[in-house]
Amino acid sequence: MQIGDDYNNLCLISKVSGQSTFDVGSTESWGTRPHADVSFTVTGSNPPMVAVDTSQMHFLQLRSVVGNTYNYRICFGANAGTYAYTCYFFDKPPNSSPSTYGLQVFGADGSLRYDSLFRYARVVDFLRIAYNSGSELSYPVPAGRTYLMVHAQPGMVTANVPIPGGPNSYYNIVQIRGSYRQSADLKTAIYTVQTGPSSFLNPIVNYDARFLVLDVTGF
Repeated sequence: MQIGDDYNNLCLISKVSGQSTFDVGSTESWGTRPHADVSFTVTGSNPPMVAVDTSQMHFLQLRSVVGNTYNYRICFGANAGTYAYTCYFFDKPPNSSPSTYGLQVFGADGSLRYDSLFRYARVVDFLRIAYNSGSELSYPVPAGRTYLMVHAQPGMVTANVPIPGGPNSYYNIVQIRGSYRQSADLKTAIYTVQTGPSSFLNPIVNYDARFLVLDVTGF
């Protein structure tokens, strides 16, 4: 048996359910829109893989790293409302595994790579979606299976639109591609945020979306 290094953090360590919050009047990042803050402490030195199951369009924002703890914000593409979610955290199996039976596989460095006590996601696909691919795309899921998307990189495009008659005045536009679940299938969609008038110019970025599709049937 060979446990490769490309995807050696597919072990489901934690599964957390909750609801979004809504901070009226907050100027904090995404604070005036529905969001949820979640944290996870990794076993090794690499970041975890995080997948969110929700019927509301969302994207995942890494807010800070403190030691081995990664702090994320789930940002929902809506201006109001409360939305339920389930967050899946994947990492390497912990070396202090309580398993006393079954199969365990160790790497050359002595680290635990596989422990039959845990469940492991299966990598189905890796998607790279350009901004001009369309505002909403569907990813079909076979009957009887459950797929989730890991946001390796949510797509993002920024623009600054001059306001006629207003010197040095602009509308700042940010478009972000996130994902959500609709029935059994997965969807990706673009959410637009517009602020202004303002004399501030957004840095111009154009990132393709990169999503890893995992099979988590039965988790």
